[in-house]
Amino acid sequence: MTKKIVNGIPTAYQYKYSLGRTGIQGTFKKHVDLIDKIYDALKRAEAFRALTTSQAIARLRDVRKGCNVLIGSLFVCSEREKEITRALKLSLDQRISDIATLTLGVHTNHQGKEQYLETLNNRVEFEAFYDKAVMNGQSTGRQLGHSYRYERATSMHWGESLIKSWLESGSQLHMNTWLETVRQWAFEDGDSSLGSKPDSGVEYLTEQSREAYCVWFSGGLARHNNNELFHTGNLYSSNAGDGWGIYVVDFFGNFYVGSHRINKFHHSSFFSGAPVLAGGEIAIHSGKVVGLTNKTGHYKARAEELNEALDCLYSQHNVDMTKIVVNDPFNRPGKWFKGVDAMAVKGKLTDLNDEQAISKPLRIPA
Repeated sequence: MTKKIVNGIPTAYQYKYSLGRTGIQGTFKKHVDLIDKIYDALKRAEAFRALTTSQAIARLRDVRKGCNVLIGSLFVCSEREKEITRALKLSLDQRISDIATLTLGVHTNHQGKEQYLETLNNRVEFEAFYDKAVMNGQSTGRQLGHSYRYERATSMHWGESLIKSWLESGSQLHMNTWLETVRQWAFEDGDSSLGSKPDSGVEYLTEQSREAYCVWFSGGLARHNNNELFHTGNLYSSNAGDGWGIYVVDFFGNFYVGSHRINKFHHSSFFSGAPVLAGGEIAIHSGKVVGLTNKTGHYKARAEELNEALDCLYSQHNVDMTKIVVNDPFNRPGKWFKGVDAMAVKGKLTDLNDEQAISKPLRIPA
């Protein structure tokens, strides 16, 4: 006799029974083609629920594809039927992951999850030691935030959300193997909860490629390496929006500016996750710096770093601070102040009152 549930996966009949679509009760329910497709796929998969073969993965994935279609559909079935199907889909996810660990874990050149985590943690420890040497006891400047250490340590520099998904998954596979198989299959099977499919990790610049992002100043105006006036009109930052770029300042006071691309290009990109003097967002209109913030999730810049950035612009690059507006979204969200006022309180905008607040700079045109 076929067991009703094996590894959390029911028989085709048990699935329909749980939906109330068997016997006399089922005859009164509206026919749903998507449910029939899941039923047929489960029927074909019943004999494979306890197996650990590639064919078992294929059969279970067929069922999961049907579940994802039904879960994402509108008005074809009741919410209760969707909840039961979601539970089935989660059981399929787990079983597919378990089979992948058993069949792939010993057939790849990668370490398992536990060994890889040990390797990552060793890298994190070494990089923390390196960072202290770079900082050399300085009171200002920031190291990469703890939650982003794995981004730096992984060979592909995968974003925080993806690393978190791998850590929280039941899979014991190396992260790269998991991405190439279990995660890839989930995308192919139509799991809309995963968001966009990652094709690469966060870009980390080399010393040579970093030069293209360096902004130098002459006569208080920002310029590209080709001497053209720098303009952020075509750049973007997820916090400040269009017309703003993200920036970091190195320990020599040099500014590096680029466009923020989530899970592609972050503040950590400029110096490959190494410490920086300051970081945030910047708006530059035809060479004139008009806006500055200390918004960087990767480095969690404080008032001290905001002051360092302002001081570099003023004392090292001769930028007119009366033309700049400044914001600290961590401590004074939505409040903008003149650059000279921000410098007067050493970047500690909480010491300024609301009467001193001014408008955010207009969007920089492309």
